[in-house]
Amino acid sequence: MAKYKLLKQYIYTVGGQSLPKNIIADQEYNRRINGNSTTVTQMRPKTMNDEEVFSTTYPIFFVETVRINELISKMYRNSKQIILLEDILPGVAKTSFINTLLINEIHYTNEIEGVNTNREEIGTIVGNNKKNTKTKRLVSTVNLYIDTINEESKRILQLRDFRAIYDELLQGEITDKEKPDGRYFRNGFVRIGNSLETVYIPPVNEEEIFTALTSLIAFMNSDNIDPILKALVTHFMFENTHPFYDGNGRMGRYLLSSYISSKVDIYSGLSIATAIRKHSDKYYRTFKQADDMFNRGDLTIFLEDMLSILVSGQQDVIQDLRGKKEKLDTIKHNLAQREQLSDLDKGILFIISQSQLFNIVESTSIKDNEIVEIINKRKVAVNRIKGAIKNLTSDGTLVEISKNPLKHIINKKIWHELLN
Repeated sequence: MAKYKLLKQYIYTVGGQSLPKNIIADQEYNRRINGNSTTVTQMRPKTMNDEEVFSTTYPIFFVETVRINELISKMYRNSKQIILLEDILPGVAKTSFINTLLINEIHYTNEIEGVNTNREEIGTIVGNNKKNTKTKRLVSTVNLYIDTINEESKRILQLRDFRAIYDELLQGEITDKEKPDGRYFRNGFVRIGNSLETVYIPPVNEEEIFTALTSLIAFMNSDNIDPILKALVTHFMFENTHPFYDGNGRMGRYLLSSYISSKVDIYSGLSIATAIRKHSDKYYRTFKQADDMFNRGDLTIFLEDMLSILVSGQQDVIQDLRGKKEKLDTIKHNLAQREQLSDLDKGILFIISQSQLFNIVESTSIKDNEIVEIINKRKVAVNRIKGAIKNLTSDGTLVEISKNPLKHIINKKIWHELLN
């Protein structure tokens, strides 16, 4: 079967026919949009040609190619593998791994936009379990992502819902100069590109944005296509509309992450910005192609490209989970061989090992009082647990890394021995 091509390629690839090039592209467009495997939406994105002529003539459509269906099936198969791996992880390892994905997701979605953050900064907020006030930067962002993990995703039913999510997600992140100046959205001109090239010019005022996002809301709340495809088409239309002066990319990726988390699994949803950052050239190229007027609203290749990026993110999660699970099994085996340790000592060290192996920053590592709480549920006295942690610190097995809250990790030499 021939590879699906961009419509723009038909202008330059005549294939030996004597018809004018534009007529060949017209014929192919009509064949595609009227095909039995084609989904045509009511959304009409703003598209642009090389001469910066604009159009909202063409509706978004896509053809369910073999490649698209293969990638969707692969996403659901990968999700099953992830859930199976997650199910066999002990609790501290599972929580620590989700924290790591969350930190990376927020770090990379900011990095893609050139916004400076670091993982420890994000981890401090995550580790405080939402006890921070919202005056500190990134707190609202972290809290919204945590709501997603807790299956408390936001629904968008009205235009103002976009603005409410935007304000919450990016509280403290948008300068006064870049805040929306319309009722909900920007009401002025923006240009996407650099000093040498205009990549795209989105709708120029709030009235145009209202029209675009009203059709998007209707699409988002329809039930007639696969949820993964719906999430990706929504991602395109939101970014194409570019309703704010700043923060569109971060909000668009949050919406995509939240939706994939709810419809596929949390791990797949929290690996999206990481995967996009890894494949950033493909990500920006496929958006540019989809925004091109010559391609006439055809999102087929955009969907193939985005699905391949999401699948790549899932595969990285699977590889990471498998590798860490193998290491954790090795640690458990090696702890069992240390006859000088009591069962309580081994229990404490195994809990700390999960945190140490699956966390990416110290700010989300397990606190001593959390260790006490876990082991106390096994009917072990609190004083015995605290005494054991103190003795393991005194003999050098554990190293204190924080006093408030009190935290410990396994010393480097013993950690190396446990891993091998």
